[in-house]
Amino acid sequence: MNAAGSSASRRLLRSLAAVAIVGAIVLISRRVPHVNVTTVALILVLAVLAIAMQWGRAEAITAAIAAAFALDYYFLPPYGFGIEARDHWVALFAFLLTAVAAGHLSARANSQRAEAVRHRAEIEKLYRIADAVSEFESADMILGRLGGSLLEILDVDEVAVHDRTTDRIWRSGVPRGYLTDASLREVSASGNRLVNLESGLAIEPIRDGGGPAGSIAVAGQRVSPLLLRAVAQRAGAAMAKARASEKAVEAEIVRRSDELKSAVFDALAHEARGRLGSIQISATTLQSGKPLDTALRDELLGIIVEETERMNRWIDEAARMNRVEASQFTPHPAAQEVTRLVSAALETLDPLLAGQRIAVAVPESLPPAHCDANMVQHVLGLLLDNALKYSPPASPITVSAASDGDRILISVLDVGPGVPEDERTRIFEKHYRGVHQDPCVPGTGLGLASAKYMVESQGGEIWVTNRPGGGAAFHFSLPAAMRVATALRKS
Repeated sequence: MNAAGSSASRRLLRSLAAVAIVGAIVLISRRVPHVNVTTVALILVLAVLAIAMQWGRAEAITAAIAAAFALDYYFLPPYGFGIEARDHWVALFAFLLTAVAAGHLSARANSQRAEAVRHRAEIEKLYRIADAVSEFESADMILGRLGGSLLEILDVDEVAVHDRTTDRIWRSGVPRGYLTDASLREVSASGNRLVNLESGLAIEPIRDGGGPAGSIAVAGQRVSPLLLRAVAQRAGAAMAKARASEKAVEAEIVRRSDELKSAVFDALAHEARGRLGSIQISATTLQSGKPLDTALRDELLGIIVEETERMNRWIDEAARMNRVEASQFTPHPAAQEVTRLVSAALETLDPLLAGQRIAVAVPESLPPAHCDANMVQHVLGLLLDNALKYSPPASPITVSAASDGDRILISVLDVGPGVPEDERTRIFEKHYRGVHQDPCVPGTGLGLASAKYMVESQGGEIWVTNRPGGGAAFHFSLPAAMRVATALRKS
């Protein structure tokens, strides 16, 4: 039997029950001595009101008509179907109109009260669903969570959610065969809702502001169309917000990757100039025509060969980086021993360190840093090159490292002129060279800016202070590998 037939059967049974209640009142009233017609009429009106409030308008009208006939037959003389006095006709019609009107008004008030309760329940359900989907920041997580929430809150048998962008379908509940993939995709594409009252099936399109974005389907219990539409609208708004946020994050990643890629290119170019300087000095000495012993000549040729090979490696690295999309250019951190990082950086600067004293104060017990080794070596190279430029010849330069538990702090200290306080932030900007900069010192203002980008891309910080005895101290921090490992275990 379909839903309409079942509802008609229930209404018929309730109408028969209403007639039976009227009959019971009349039977009891006839057995009670000295009961007048007015008392019976009031009792019957109250019964009609109660039936209207409990069952509805149709049952109340049926009860009112049955009560009018019973009142006429049993209580208005002459008994049976017939009325002699005109005032009895007036009383009978007045009773009938009063009973019908009272039943109608009572049923309408009851219906409005039930509608208000249902509306309040739907609002509460909508708030619960909104809370469930607002916890997540990605569209996939929102749609994946939505099905389970609807199943629990709406008390239906089956829920399905379709995402048109990815063509993915999430299902919850017990499958009944009503929610087909084809019907979900059809509603997602057309934007038109689909309803089947016999199975309690309803499919509502999801719109995210740019047209249909998916669909929500429920089956097994009839759900208010307004409620399902409100749920679809809330899901669409949450998806639109999540996707806008995802695009903003992607754009920020691309921007930061572009900056980092540019910083590494600048660092390579900065270091290449230093290598070219070594090659030029060696080649100029060989071409000077001055007598050179074999050992010095071989040393100069070795410098040229070594620096040329190193530059070839940098060119290969730059070419490889150029083939990588900026959005894919990210650091690859791992646990790195700080002593090895410092040694590798010093090795690359070896030809420029002739006559320069470099003191290394890195404890062997220092925990490893969580970083990209190549980038940190570039950073150390840039800071050491900067220290060499601004330090007097043969003056000491110190590389030190320490740990505060969560971070590894690496410092490069020189005995140069230091950095004025008002320039300690600006010197890390691209192409900025201090107002008190010695014009004889070569540079383009890219080295420190590149170092800043590479350090910050690994979760660190870089800054500069002045040493009490004169000179500058450049510091940068990196996460300790042990802290990162502990955080990963907790997560």
